[in-house]
Amino acid sequence: MNRNKAGGHVLLVVDDCENDLQILQRAWRMLDFEWSLSLLRGGKECLDYLIRRNDYLDPKTSPRPSLLILDLQMPGTDGFEVLRQIKSLPALKRLPIVVFSALTSEAVVARCYDLGANAYIVKPPGGSELLEALQKIYQFWQLADLPDLTGNELADDPSPDSPLSAPAR
Repeated sequence: MNRNKAGGHVLLVVDDCENDLQILQRAWRMLDFEWSLSLLRGGKECLDYLIRRNDYLDPKTSPRPSLLILDLQMPGTDGFEVLRQIKSLPALKRLPIVVFSALTSEAVVARCYDLGANAYIVKPPGGSELLEALQKIYQFWQLADLPDLTGNELADDPSPDSPLSAPAR
C-alpha cells in the first residue's frame, strides 16, 4: 500500500477550481481523515508530480498517492490526457483514479472508463454536497485493498512513445 512518511495513505486531488480545492481542504481538516492530502491545480502539474520531474523530484515531498481524484475540465493538459498518460506508464497504471467532474454526458463517462478510470462521480454543485461526496469517496477507498506503487519507479530510458520522452514544459 502507498504510505507517506507518517505511515498513512496519500490522496492526490487535481482540480483547477480554487473554490472546490478550498472546500475539499476544509472538509478534509474538519472530517479529520487519516490520509494525507495533496492538492494540485492542473494536469501538467499532476503529471510532473507523478513522474517526479520539475518541482517534484523528491519522493519524500512528492510521495506516490494511494488514490487520485481527477477533474476533467482543466486548461492545458486536461483530465482525459492525464488519465491516458498515467494508464500508459507501467509504474503508474495501477494507480486508482476517481474522475470527479461536473460533466454528465454518457459519452464522457464511457471515455473515462475506456481510458482506465476506476470510478466516475459527478461533482455536486454545492459545498455541503461536495463534502458529502468526498466523505463517501474516502470511506469507500479506505475499505479497498490498494496497490503498492512505492517501489514502482519510472524507467530512466523511456520508450519513444512514452509521455516521459517528451520534454517538460
